[in-house]
Amino acid sequence: MVVAALVRGANTTVDETVVQVLVAWRTGSDVDPCALLLDAGGKVRSDADFVFYNQPSGAAGAVELSTDGQCTATVAVDLGRLPSDVHKVVIAGSMAAGTFDTVPGLKVTVTGQHGRELASFPIQDVERVAAVVFGELYRRGDGWKFRAVGQGWDSGLAGLATGYGVTVDEDDDGDAGVPDHATVLREWRTKAGGVLASSGPSGPDWDALWAELRRHRIPESDGREALRPAALHYLHRVLTFAFADDLIEQHEMDEFEEAVRQLGVDDPAIIEMRRRMQRGLEIGLISNGEVPRVEHARLNLEDGEVLHLEEPAVYVRQTETGLRRSTGKIIATSAKFRFVGGAGADLPWSRIMEVRPEYTNIVISTTARKGSGIYEVSDPEYVAAVLTGAMRRARRTAVIPAQRDSRSVPAAVRTEVWQRDGGACVECQATEYLEFDHVIPWSRGGATSAGNLQLLCRRCNLQKGARI
Repeated sequence: MVVAALVRGANTTVDETVVQVLVAWRTGSDVDPCALLLDAGGKVRSDADFVFYNQPSGAAGAVELSTDGQCTATVAVDLGRLPSDVHKVVIAGSMAAGTFDTVPGLKVTVTGQHGRELASFPIQDVERVAAVVFGELYRRGDGWKFRAVGQGWDSGLAGLATGYGVTVDEDDDGDAGVPDHATVLREWRTKAGGVLASSGPSGPDWDALWAELRRHRIPESDGREALRPAALHYLHRVLTFAFADDLIEQHEMDEFEEAVRQLGVDDPAIIEMRRRMQRGLEIGLISNGEVPRVEHARLNLEDGEVLHLEEPAVYVRQTETGLRRSTGKIIATSAKFRFVGGAGADLPWSRIMEVRPEYTNIVISTTARKGSGIYEVSDPEYVAAVLTGAMRRARRTAVIPAQRDSRSVPAAVRTEVWQRDGGACVECQATEYLEFDHVIPWSRGGATSAGNLQLLCRRCNLQKGARI
């Protein structure tokens, strides 16, 4: 089975006890991989927990480092033999000369028994640093997970090692020094990304981040600018989670605005996100009965009948001889649904069972022979919302926020899928316009479960719809 590549910050479950972490790069670079065994506080228990070229074994052989001397190194880890107070195994590397931004083809692969691939992490866009944390194996409950990290350290192997509590002898004529502005910001940005992923832009961890910048006398504006990529990624997550149940509610709009305020980042992408949230809120209100009134001059309506929608459409239905397409228009009034075209339909709202958008179409289910099927329209979300709102208004029903249909994605499932897919489209790795997609479409019996959900960007989702 092909395992989707992780992106920076993503994690995946490790379901085997004995694993090999392969660090590979293209020839021409001198990379020295290493491993650090950390306790619950994120520090080594002693210098013996630092596994590197001069000390290639740790934890009584539970962690072994080997290298081919050219362009690969392997850290073999027997998770079952690790002492109970070892909570994390950090896989890192350093360069005695040069920096990692010049290392081509850098990649970490985690394999299990018989070479079965458990995770892969192509490390891209590395900054000009002499040491990098590639990834980490860490305990989660009774099992283990692997996280793709890709964090750089300007201070090289010595700075990385001392950061995790290893004692490193200083030069006779030197001292540890104070990290410069750029180094502090770079390492702070990585921490900030982790805090956003775990608890969001509020709470004690978030406050501690800004206190750290103040201790280093770094202006808050510099921190906000360094935070920009992680902040936008977090807001895209908020947006994707909000749209997972097909309706935007006012409290979700308020939570988005509060997150923008806390992050303090100004970017054109936020304007577009706000526009999408506002449209989602309007669509939600329409689908719950706040339908528009459309002026008309040509239609013959009954007394008191109100027009809500008049929309060009193509009706696609299955017949004995194959698919048949009828061009016409959908007319929705306060009394009925009509399709005026080759295969007409004229149904009171009591005969309409469900209306839903699906990719570039809407799907209508009725209790009658006519009217059920797929309709191609220019704006499926809006048309489905008006038809649903008109139906609910006619039936005098509304959706209670806590009551969603089986397509709605529960919060725990959203989080699991987001973390598994690394907050990116599984097809093209885009991180914008993400949607929770049913691998087997809901209309074809697909479940709303982590195993049948994936992250797709809007473009890839529409392409999938066109193929289906």
